[in-house]
Amino acid sequence: MWYQLLLCLFIIGMLWYVKDDGKKTKFVLPFSFILITLFFALRYEYGNDYWHYYLRWDSGRLVEGDNRGTGETLFYGFMQLFDKYYKFVIVHTLLFCSVLYYLVKRHVAPQYYALFFFMFMSMATMSYNMMSAMRSTMAACVLWLNIDLFYIRKRMWLPYSLLVIISGFFHTSALVFIILPFVDRGLSIIKPKPLFALLVIGMIVNVFYARQVYAIVLNFSDTMMETYGGYLDIDKTGGATFFGMLNRSFMLFPYYYICMNKEIFKQENKKEIWILAMFIITIICFGLDLDGRFSIVLYLFVIIALGDTIPTLNSNQKIYCLAPLFVYIVYNHIYLFYKMQLLYNYTDLNNFDGCFLFYKTIFDAQYLP
Repeated sequence: MWYQLLLCLFIIGMLWYVKDDGKKTKFVLPFSFILITLFFALRYEYGNDYWHYYLRWDSGRLVEGDNRGTGETLFYGFMQLFDKYYKFVIVHTLLFCSVLYYLVKRHVAPQYYALFFFMFMSMATMSYNMMSAMRSTMAACVLWLNIDLFYIRKRMWLPYSLLVIISGFFHTSALVFIILPFVDRGLSIIKPKPLFALLVIGMIVNVFYARQVYAIVLNFSDTMMETYGGYLDIDKTGGATFFGMLNRSFMLFPYYYICMNKEIFKQENKKEIWILAMFIITIICFGLDLDGRFSIVLYLFVIIALGDTIPTLNSNQKIYCLAPLFVYIVYNHIYLFYKMQLLYNYTDLNNFDGCFLFYKTIFDAQYLP
């Protein structure tokens, strides 16, 4: 964990120092992404799914009866293009960081590059997922480019829908974005206050009826039931608890302010991005992502949307939008400890020690068994 924090502070310091110098910023931003690319490529092996993916690569094919089924065959097929597993890890990391660089360059104002890296690298569950959820990040890359090209720039629903389907062959959770055209149409006529009310209802549903929602989703697929059925018995993610609700609530507060402020909500060329961000939060609130990994990957686009909107706000508006996110980052670390306590109930480890072991195993090889 210390490695990531030091790298985060170093990058933030560089970007903050050159934020008013356009020439230096053009050099420092790509240099910062080179650093995080090297960091993720070298530390991917400490993610919790490293050996899971390695075994899939080493088998040379989808294992018969694999509970991932054919829903992610493009991901496993892509893995087989490499004769060495570490080559796949490096290329995958390059792909993710390249797409992220493109989005930051396009949507985030230079004076807020440092803020983006702070939000990105200081979020506990974000770093956890970037280190391990390879299917999620690859599907998210396809989605990010798809949304940027065929939704934010120009709405072209046919190519958009085709690319959503393709992204679903990397991670099936991405298929939920197929309903974005309908959501977009609904959000074009709905008023800000009812929109916020729907998001709150989504949170309540996730807290009190998460298992019922999970059960409905899982009934569509036997393989999904086999993979995620345990969440119906014991909520290992904490998603159906007060803590899970609070974790999502902190991310929702800025959107409350956006929904209530008609001037901001209706800004030219900004509405599409905020609609997208709200749509992502709606997905998270309804708990459609069973293990939470794909939802957290999508937080990145929410951060990018903030970077695109913040320059248009006055000082008070910036405080209203950013303060809850800083609180969220702190609470996110606390919440991760809570989640790890639930997970370590299945082991002989002491809960508290297990939480520290989780942090250490991500970033410190000497703690690996």
